[in-house]
Amino acid sequence: MILYKHPLLRKYIFRELLKSFFLTFVILTLLVFIVSTMLLMRKYGQYLGFLDLLSLFPHLLGSSSSLTLPMALLPAVTLTYGRMAHEREILILNVGGYHTLHYFTPAIVFGLICCFFCAYLNSFLVPETHARKREITYSAIDLVISATFSKEQTSIDFIQDLRVFYEEIRHGKLQNLIIQKIKESEVTEEILAKTGELVYDSKNHSLSFKLDHGSIIHIQRAGEGLPQQQRITFRHLNLPIELPEWSPYNRDRAKYKNSFLVRKIYKQKRKELRKKEALLQSNPHDNSLQAERKVLLDDLNTYEVEFHRRLAASFAPLIIALLGAPLGILVRHGNKLVAFGVSAIPIILVYYPLMMWGETIGKKGTLSPFMATWMCNFVAGFIGISLWTRLYWMNISHWAKNLSEKLKKRKNIISLGDGEGDE
Repeated sequence: MILYKHPLLRKYIFRELLKSFFLTFVILTLLVFIVSTMLLMRKYGQYLGFLDLLSLFPHLLGSSSSLTLPMALLPAVTLTYGRMAHEREILILNVGGYHTLHYFTPAIVFGLICCFFCAYLNSFLVPETHARKREITYSAIDLVISATFSKEQTSIDFIQDLRVFYEEIRHGKLQNLIIQKIKESEVTEEILAKTGELVYDSKNHSLSFKLDHGSIIHIQRAGEGLPQQQRITFRHLNLPIELPEWSPYNRDRAKYKNSFLVRKIYKQKRKELRKKEALLQSNPHDNSLQAERKVLLDDLNTYEVEFHRRLAASFAPLIIALLGAPLGILVRHGNKLVAFGVSAIPIILVYYPLMMWGETIGKKGTLSPFMATWMCNFVAGFIGISLWTRLYWMNISHWAKNLSEKLKKRKNIISLGDGEGDE
């Protein structure tokens, strides 16, 4: 109803918001997209073809948009309303009898429109981007493992926290291997083997060394003295490579699935947890049941945090619109650099630190996933509503002051007229 009564005001503010938002959004999205693309090319460019990486570019662009859309909205809203306040357009609207909601509603509606785009990006496109990145990771691993090592090559350096050296390749097997496990820049374990091969299971996405005839040396460092060694010999050894990206838990992580599937899995795991807790009531000292319950509880927190995080991030544009509009009016400045600086303060110091901290404590179970993920929106929304309320009462006091002045002038005019009549 408010927008219907004031179509010219609505169109004017919408046009100003769109002009400020579009340029900022394009620049930020391109910057994030270029950085993401460079990191991807640096990591996998030598293993995969250009067409394989090119297929991921649309997903990277959409994923970048989900991050930059709320970031671009805040300076756009702050700049638009700050310029209107600086050029006294807000004062003219107040004097003309326009309520605060009359010129705030376009920003709120604009934020709601952005919420729908963010909901789609966070619920579907961003999980699909993570899944495509994982597929490219596995394709790169498969390509590296299946490739024939050159005769000049005598080491393997693409496995994290492992250093592998060998003498030569004979009949498809590595000869005289030395495998060193690294922890905090120190060798903690060394494996010597006569022969071995690196095997990649593309179905289960697992990587392992199959070693023959060797020994395992455990290195323990006690204080500042000489390191102590323990040696164990073996005939055959299957050494799995533990990497976070390939672990069974991370292969099923919530970030790879759309929001509907995340919610469905969360409900399934909650039912499983209730069954485990029922079994624990009858067998409270069963360690295996307690361990399974702990794993299920961690999974449950992970999926619930992921679901609420996406939902809270989808409402970020609305919260930012509530925060940016009164902030711009209070700052009363039309300079773009000032608008960027002022709008960056609540984002950098309040919103994103609370979002990251809330996600961490939510997964640990310190705080409920709902409160942990929505905390940043609640705090930013409270600040925005407080600023809006302050502007509202400032307008009310200004209106009351003008009304009292008008009544005084009218009273003076009436008293002067009565005085002339008496004469």
